[in-house]
Amino acid sequence: MAVLSLRAYAASRKRRGLPGGTLGAVQKAISTGRLKRVPGGVDAEAADRDWASRTDPSQQRVEAERVRAEAEVAGRESKGKRGLSLADARAAREVVRLRREALALEREASRLVSADEVEAALDVMFTRFRARCLAIPPRVADRLAHESKPATCHEIVLEEIERALAELSKPEELGGAK
Repeated sequence: MAVLSLRAYAASRKRRGLPGGTLGAVQKAISTGRLKRVPGGVDAEAADRDWASRTDPSQQRVEAERVRAEAEVAGRESKGKRGLSLADARAAREVVRLRREALALEREASRLVSADEVEAALDVMFTRFRARCLAIPPRVADRLAHESKPATCHEIVLEEIERALAELSKPEELGGAK
């Protein structure tokens, strides 16, 4: 268990090319409950595990990728030159652009549905189901009044309940919910 100060832990993440290489990022991770503090700072190994398991990758900034790409390209430039060559700069920009596009595709591929849409669809489903259930007694009252056998009465009521449940099992018929 290597306990590091918050600044040292942030510097460690930065050296390793991981996101969260600033004091502010580490402090935010602690305040949001993604990392736990121990006396003297953070346990680096546990913090790395927690960071990986409790951080939403879609919320990560692309800045770390840009810096890493620039460092890769900068490592290829000759020592006598100042800054990047035009070709190296274009290559770095292309690497960053491709990584951003990959992240955007990952987000898009998940095709998340908003909670509001789900609530609206459930509202429609349960409102219609409730109405269908409340309509059972008046619909079967006359048929039940003429029956004297409990088994036949049971079948009539069961048939109407199954119709209501069948409607609930077909959400596409309930106002476009899927």
